[in-house]
Amino acid sequence: MSIKIWIASFIPRQIDGYTHPVPGGGTTMIPGPTTLSDCFLTDQRSFSSSPNASSRTRSLVEVNLGSPQPVSVVHHCDSTVEVDCEDGEIECNQTPDSSGLKITNFSSTATRCTFTFEGGAGNPCAGPLAPDIDWLVHVVVERSGDTVTVKIGTGSLVEPFPAFECYASVGGTTKALFQRPPDPAATPWDLPGAPNKTVTGSVAFP
Repeated sequence: MSIKIWIASFIPRQIDGYTHPVPGGGTTMIPGPTTLSDCFLTDQRSFSSSPNASSRTRSLVEVNLGSPQPVSVVHHCDSTVEVDCEDGEIECNQTPDSSGLKITNFSSTATRCTFTFEGGAGNPCAGPLAPDIDWLVHVVVERSGDTVTVKIGTGSLVEPFPAFECYASVGGTTKALFQRPPDPAATPWDLPGAPNKTVTGSVAFP
């Protein structure tokens, strides 16, 4: 039985009091982290169970219980687009380095699999000192009879900003493990340091 689990961070299209419409377009943006920065496009979406939805960072793991290694691991970052806040002109369009996203502590038996989503990626348009969007999320997959349970392990953490979501999929059925919006008033200024916001969740597939 193949089980897919993926986690993503994204900037929602609408964050009350923070996002603004891009001049002359139907998209939204957020202000840059400093007074010298322009603005940055959001991911133009809300929560989505699609593993290909636009994201700042995304990691996907496919496992088979009993296999000593994951069937597949994919780490991905969509392009960061910086635009002029006054006229919407594109100032920078770069893809973040996804090499900091990792799967660690993988272990699998016929009835139980565990691993950790770890690491992060930064904003290439904001320079080399831009803080990463980080996560440290432990995943447990267990089979009991004909039921497979996927749960977020104790001590799993994400950042206050942006939004985070995690899903599991078995046999074409996808369920949300968690969906966490940004903290109220949180911005990229809250990214420095280790992730510190707890996430939990559990889903079962018959």
